[in-house]
Amino acid sequence: MPLIAVLPLFSAASPQLRNTPAQKGGAEMPPASLLRHQATPGTARRAQLSSSDARRHSQSSHCADGMALVAGGYCVDRYEGSLIEVLEDGSEQAWPFNMPVDGHKVRAQSVPDVMPQAHISGAEAQLACKSSGKRLCKMSEWRKACRGQQNTTFPYGPTRIARACNDYGRSPMAALGLVHVHADGTAPEYGEFATMNHPALNEVPGTLSATGSHEQCTSDEGIYDMVGNLHEWIDDPRGTFLGGYYQDTTQNGDGCAYNTFAHNFTYHDYSTGFRCCADATP
Repeated sequence: MPLIAVLPLFSAASPQLRNTPAQKGGAEMPPASLLRHQATPGTARRAQLSSSDARRHSQSSHCADGMALVAGGYCVDRYEGSLIEVLEDGSEQAWPFNMPVDGHKVRAQSVPDVMPQAHISGAEAQLACKSSGKRLCKMSEWRKACRGQQNTTFPYGPTRIARACNDYGRSPMAALGLVHVHADGTAPEYGEFATMNHPALNEVPGTLSATGSHEQCTSDEGIYDMVGNLHEWIDDPRGTFLGGYYQDTTQNGDGCAYNTFAHNFTYHDYSTGFRCCADATP
């Protein structure tokens, strides 16, 4: 049994982590040198649309903003989901990507250059999509969008390209001293549920990336990050997420074939995220 050093955890009464760098919440946080802020540069990193891209963009008029039309007549979020909190007075504010939802009223959005929402369960993701007039993707829909028109193993092609997607991240659990590898080098046993949801985990440099920041990790339809970055819940009440995350895109299948059935629909940790689907409009 490995030794597990657990950092003090946040509580429901702690101040919420927001998008401003100064607000770190009520938990004792690791040294600032290990953390990075949610804010990411809104760089003009996307190339000008080619003629084929322009046609694809016009087809997306059948989909809501931030979604792409996939052959078969449905829409998929271009980016991994982030959340907007809906307050009692009807006003809205960004929900912190590194905090569990825990009963707050939120809705999903698909936008570039933000940190995608982790610490979300399948049930919570389903409600967030529904609150934005969308739904979780069916497995067949998700895989078709990931594989693209050429039906490839990865969104960008048949074989893995190193660092094309965010599948080379470091272990935040190890970086923060939350878990220790066994002396013989075998895999560690991870901590308790609360430890796996510590808000500092995805603040560690070299872990979670902003939506769309891996330009090569995109499908024919211009859908980003379906492999790596965060696991993505799909519409399966038994509990299934696809695509892998920043530390693993091969253990349970390669690329678009990656799937995890190990957790129920209400589970969440620092690696679980989502994106939404919707039926296309005529």
